[in-house]
Amino acid sequence: MKKSLKLFLVISLSLSVLTACNKNSNEDPQTVINNAWEKLADKQAAYEIGKINFDGRADLDYDGSKANLKGNGELQFDSSDKENPVSALKLDLDGKGSFEGSEGSVELTGEIRTIKNTLYLMLESLNIDTGDAQTNLMANLVGNLYKGQWISIPNPTEEAKKAFDAENFKGKAVAEVARKNNFFELKKDLGNRKYELQINAEKLKTYLREVSKVNGQELSAEDLMAVDEVLKTLVYSFQVGIGNDYELTWLKGDFTVNNPETDLSQTGEIQTMNLSFEVDLKDSTSQGTITLNIGGDTPGSFSTTFSATHEKGGVSIEIPADAQNFDPEALLGGGMPGLMPSTEGMPGMEGVPNMKGMPNIEEMMENMPQE
Repeated sequence: MKKSLKLFLVISLSLSVLTACNKNSNEDPQTVINNAWEKLADKQAAYEIGKINFDGRADLDYDGSKANLKGNGELQFDSSDKENPVSALKLDLDGKGSFEGSEGSVELTGEIRTIKNTLYLMLESLNIDTGDAQTNLMANLVGNLYKGQWISIPNPTEEAKKAFDAENFKGKAVAEVARKNNFFELKKDLGNRKYELQINAEKLKTYLREVSKVNGQELSAEDLMAVDEVLKTLVYSFQVGIGNDYELTWLKGDFTVNNPETDLSQTGEIQTMNLSFEVDLKDSTSQGTITLNIGGDTPGSFSTTFSATHEKGGVSIEIPADAQNFDPEALLGGGMPGLMPSTEGMPGMEGVPNMKGMPNIEEMMENMPQE
């Protein structure tokens, strides 16, 4: 993916962290915008302990493939201890789709925890139907093998730990760069503390230059020229509303880039990309929609709707007492034969002999009915 598309995504994602709405004010609009930007950056840097509950769905339609996914879950996080940030993510997913003429579905519930540089995984349930009996066998075998069992995957190297810690630091540093480099300016005062904004190209380049330094990189003159080129072809509108406390509580945007410089655009498959979104924030809740449309020889679309509640504190994340080290050999029938599951009742396993205790998957595969 070339530089212009990357920049388009950077701008779009930067915009999509803003939100707003409230009462009239006699304050200078640009001052209101600057104060809201700084407050957002401060909140990002200080939000160390919290919980987010979310619910949403996503739909994809591209190049003959279609899919829809519904899900809900809970994310807890605590990064107050810089030496040991922890998190826990509970997920409940249900998806269906068609790919290359095959229908498929997946149902999954489980939890992921990160504690002391170790990843813990637990599948509560997994049911996969790919339309292919052998793939179903392997996927559902793994699901049954580890169902209800916590699995631990330690960080393999000290280098990986250092990289994790470095990324943690970068998040704080990027928030500070953002605080000092607001590249949004007032385009039009819409009244009632709602504003239409525009991008200041020079300030955007300063922001990107400083973020690159945080990441140990240096933007070249060519990179900075690409910023101007993208802004010339970017057609957009972006509106926000800002409360009296400078909290951002609403945003609405529409961004289109023509002939994005990607490998696919060279063949005509992608000629335009359009991103639109609208998000409402009120107190500790948020809800919104995001849509991405692609135009060209292979048109497509992606859309998602979501809602979430946010709260500070109230986090409890512990190391699972019965966690077992992940053993890849078990998946090949060699490391944990005692944990090989019974195949009775497994989807797609009708007619296959019961596999409990069998040491080798290849032997099982030979007995599987052929389509």
